[in-house]
Amino acid sequence: MRPLSIVHALPFFDPATRFGGPVAQLRHVCRLLAERGHHVSVITTNLDVGPAVPTDRWVEREGYRVWYASAHRFGGCAPYYSPGVRAPLDACLAQAHVLHLSLSFTHMNVLARRRAAVHRVPYVYTPRSCLDPVRLRQRALLKTGFLRLFERRIIRDAAAVHILTEVEREQVMRQGARSEQCVVIPNGAEFDPDAVGRDGIAFRSYAGIDRDTPLVLFMGRLHRIKGLDVLIDAFAAVRSHEPTVKLVIAGPDEGERSAVDARARRLGCTDAVHFVGRLDGDLRRSAFRAADVFALTSYSEGMPNAVLEACAAGTPVLVSDRCNLPEISAYGAGRVVAAEATSAAAALRKMLADPDGLKIMGANAQRMVRERFAFPTVIDRLEALYEQLAPTEAAAYRSDEPVVKAA
Repeated sequence: MRPLSIVHALPFFDPATRFGGPVAQLRHVCRLLAERGHHVSVITTNLDVGPAVPTDRWVEREGYRVWYASAHRFGGCAPYYSPGVRAPLDACLAQAHVLHLSLSFTHMNVLARRRAAVHRVPYVYTPRSCLDPVRLRQRALLKTGFLRLFERRIIRDAAAVHILTEVEREQVMRQGARSEQCVVIPNGAEFDPDAVGRDGIAFRSYAGIDRDTPLVLFMGRLHRIKGLDVLIDAFAAVRSHEPTVKLVIAGPDEGERSAVDARARRLGCTDAVHFVGRLDGDLRRSAFRAADVFALTSYSEGMPNAVLEACAAGTPVLVSDRCNLPEISAYGAGRVVAAEATSAAAALRKMLADPDGLKIMGANAQRMVRERFAFPTVIDRLEALYEQLAPTEAAAYRSDEPVVKAA
């Protein structure tokens, strides 16, 4: 395949890890595309990256380059007003084959659509579940106005709409997408199921949990959309039958921790619920391996990275049907339930009561990742999409602009 010049644009990027899955996915995608010989540029802002990251210049990261434009004083929350990205966008699009926009309801997408039209560069639009009706009800007035003024035009003008699951097809078509625009390419699993990694002992020691204690793990943003109320209720019900079981809640707080803490206190299970904050690197992998069950009873997801990570680590999963992963049932990698406590409690209790069954589910989960969610397969499909959209003739890529290396 010919080397392509690919531009990704979104309002925040690594190391702004508090924004979760989209940032983690794009970091891996860019690295792997660069390894295959493509010229990859990321246009973003310095929102939440810290003072060590150079701004308003190109920064080299793992074979690709990133422009961290200085965040505007009104750019700290959606729609992330970001006028500073126009100049680097123009510079990149003048020699780009394809542009890829991630997320919905961002000022950056408004700017990027217009500049792509000027430079006649096709673009891919990835909403990442932002058009889910559950999410549209949050800040509904803002989103309704944005849809009417900008978002539907962005969707209509896209050369392709990249969706993670078939569930998303109906969501984007409600907002003006055509079925033939939609291309289903799932997230990739960040962990290699065949890689040798640390076992769960390191995390259990870190969290002060004995190696024989049954352990349920939640990993993600502490946000109300993640269904932590369902999980706490289900856990409290299970604990009446499994009094030694522990629940670990890992991830950055986005306003929900106090409510979860109060709920656990009211249900009498505070002593069994451990909050450990965000986990990274080896400790994160060890947490997945330490868990007997990974649980995500979310009310709305695109395709949750943490579930794929758990499966790659060989950990059985309990997820709500809003996680859009029917493969879990098909492969026997865990249980899929309604996003309500009674169903979740019944499934969790059965899983914990069957250690041999958990081992089989864990092996099935790893097989599912190898066959359906391995990153090389995801990159193959993205490459094919970019190649299909890219014009036969495009300006030659130039790399003579100064680039500084990331710290």
